[in-house]
Amino acid sequence: MKQSLFSLLIFIGLLQSACSSISSHTPDEGYIVYSIEYLNADSLDGMKAMLPDEMTLYFKNNSTCSELVIGAGLFETRMISNSDNFTMNTLVKALGQKSVMKLRKDDVDKNYQDRVPLELTYTNKRKEIAGYNCKEILVRDSTGNEYKVYFTEDIHINEPNWSTPFRDVKGIMLDYSLNFNGMIMHLTAKEVKFEAVDSTYFNLPEDYKEIKKEKLKS
Repeated sequence: MKQSLFSLLIFIGLLQSACSSISSHTPDEGYIVYSIEYLNADSLDGMKAMLPDEMTLYFKNNSTCSELVIGAGLFETRMISNSDNFTMNTLVKALGQKSVMKLRKDDVDKNYQDRVPLELTYTNKRKEIAGYNCKEILVRDSTGNEYKVYFTEDIHINEPNWSTPFRDVKGIMLDYSLNFNGMIMHLTAKEVKFEAVDSTYFNLPEDYKEIKKEKLKS
């Protein structure tokens, strides 16, 4: 159970932290809604019904909070990130258990230090996503898989991808894919809205038990 929970925490961190803190150069409160598509859905058998089809990223000042609901509410997750002090807290509420994994930048760096970096090739192609002009990147991973990523520089971000495999992408990604243990997820932003956000989204609840691990494994 503990190892499964670690895997879930890492999956959530990869999925949610691919977008990070909005800088003060734009309105500093609002949210981005992403749709989630599973490109190899036929191989997931009965798992697909349990998987989320949407992710919402809330932002305020230099903090973000991503929310996912999995399995019709059986699992609820939040990832709280702050780019001022490079901290990331991943919270999971699952089957009555409440757990949090706390990471700092050096923890994330250790997790990626023994991995082959992604190969990024910038093209001249552009695409409009959720009303934003996005640039295209061709990405090649360590297994030889190739796919496209679209990012925008029109929403100013402080170190938007510091805690993800896409840490070299200098902009907020509005269309990208992730491969987690053979499960290929495609995320696309469908709405970006600026409005007041409740500050409690970014608070760490006291009733979550911290999980510690010397080195994360995906």
